[in-house]
Amino acid sequence: MEMMQGTYQPSLVLLSLFIAAFASYAAFHAAGRLGGSTSRNKILWALTGGFCLGGGIWSMHFIGMLAYDMGMSVTYDPVLFVLSVTCAVTASCLAFLIVQFFQPKRIFHLSGSVLIGSGIVSKHYIGMASMQMGAELIYDDTYVALSVLPSIKHRGKRAAGFIGSAIVMGVPIFSAQDTPP
Repeated sequence: MEMMQGTYQPSLVLLSLFIAAFASYAAFHAAGRLGGSTSRNKILWALTGGFCLGGGIWSMHFIGMLAYDMGMSVTYDPVLFVLSVTCAVTASCLAFLIVQFFQPKRIFHLSGSVLIGSGIVSKHYIGMASMQMGAELIYDDTYVALSVLPSIKHRGKRAAGFIGSAIVMGVPIFSAQDTPP
């Protein structure tokens, strides 16, 4: 089996890092607006936060994939492509709703973290499956199992401020970025 070597475009890698931090900032901002909102507005802010986080996670990963040049043409299956986006956004929205309406119990915060992590993992593997190219994707079961662990960790703790929290959350998302084989 021949392993492919590719190169990254640094400007796109930096753009994906910026998107991860910005999406995290927007999600934390939406979460901060939940506290003093009415029930109807809480739902809107929770969904806004979920869309920001899920859309940001998906966007930064996709830009990271575009940053990796494998030296071959890559297209994407539209159905799997949309399903990949849907997984990230839906899981994030559900997590925001659970954490907002079932506070302050830790089990609900943990459930929200598992949902977001599941959305990230689903987004990743469905997104990779959507790739249509002249190469075959081969996975090692051990590495697949290990890839799930960083995605499903408790993300419910707040740091000192929105910007610090956005960077703290954006860097792990960035470091778990999709890398085609």
